[in-house]
Amino acid sequence: MQAGQDLNTFYVFAFVVTLLIIDTFLSVPTVLLSLLAGYYLGVFLGGLAVSSGLLAMGSVAYAMGRWRGDDILKRFEKDPKKRAETRMLFEEKGALLLIFGRAVPMLPETSCVLAGLTKMPLTKFYVAHGLGSIPYGFILAFSGAVSTVTDPTAGLWGWLGVTAVLAIAWQFWGKKAHHDKS
Repeated sequence: MQAGQDLNTFYVFAFVVTLLIIDTFLSVPTVLLSLLAGYYLGVFLGGLAVSSGLLAMGSVAYAMGRWRGDDILKRFEKDPKKRAETRMLFEEKGALLLIFGRAVPMLPETSCVLAGLTKMPLTKFYVAHGLGSIPYGFILAFSGAVSTVTDPTAGLWGWLGVTAVLAIAWQFWGKKAHHDKS
């Protein structure tokens, strides 16, 4: 493991950011990558690398949604009525999905594409996406930084804790937003 600790900080940082951007197109184990970023880079640089990568991934996905969002949505949903429902649901709860969707695999990427597709204002997009991505990145980096190779318990608890908080928050605010509209 010593060889891993001797890695150049710049290269590890760039590798983490690059893999998270690639996550826009191919599934990358974000949780594991985030924990390892914290382990190798420490809390601050690991959290910064993960947050930067997640924000960059969101930017790429948003741009894809603006550019080819209809084509992407048609590929996954053939029924025009259901596509319209998806748009309407995202317009109603899109910001909440961007904030709390980190708890569900592939939902953050999908939400960013939908934000572009529905032409969510950039300020609203970056605020919501940042509120979901930045704390997530730093919490997992912290969890990775306090973990060891022989005892990854802290990393697992960190991941479970952040996932539980996001899921509970979604249940509270997602339902509240629905009831407020009724």
